[in-house]
Amino acid sequence: MIPWITGWALSVLAAGGGGSDAAPVSLTEAREFPSAQAGKTLRFVVQFDRLVESWDPLMTRFAPEEWVAFSAWADESFTWEPAVFRRPFARLFVAADSRLVPALERAERFRRFEVEGVCRAVLGGDPWFEVQHLTPLEEFVGEGTLVTIQRASEALQQGRFEIAFDLLERAKLGPLPAHARDGIDRLKASFETERLRWLDRRRASDPARGRILR
Repeated sequence: MIPWITGWALSVLAAGGGGSDAAPVSLTEAREFPSAQAGKTLRFVVQFDRLVESWDPLMTRFAPEEWVAFSAWADESFTWEPAVFRRPFARLFVAADSRLVPALERAERFRRFEVEGVCRAVLGGDPWFEVQHLTPLEEFVGEGTLVTIQRASEALQQGRFEIAFDLLERAKLGPLPAHARDGIDRLKASFETERLRWLDRRRASDPARGRILR
């Protein structure tokens, strides 16, 4: 179970300097057009994954002995999708002597942060960010939501539709951001489509079956 917001989590954490010139962008957009981000100060929201233990700095300034790296998912992506969950973004760096480091060390997985940082390099098709500010956000898609959606998907595959729909409604009970709630609603609509297809297949295989109760 993921705890609720702690006292530190509603404050703005900064590594120093101002960030008023940061351009708002989604991480997805920044990754789609990385060359356009070079040298820019950007602001976007992420879902925290974990600290990165090791990496190859390539030709960048981000030597492991001088920086702390962390991985995260784009806020606009849905971590309940397996392809998304397996591939968090890992080009986010904080100076090793920054006061952001202790905050990241105690950050809970899936917690949302507004990130403000400078794109210092573009390598391997990705922008590499020096993170200068972090603003923890109250709403997030926690582990409980992900587990509940997973169970709903399993119930759907087993043809237990009432249970699947009930689980999706339960998944919306947490402190979710609005776009995540909308995503679950779209998932529910796809479940309904699958339910109707399942009913059609049953009727086609046994036309005499008649009306099938939900």
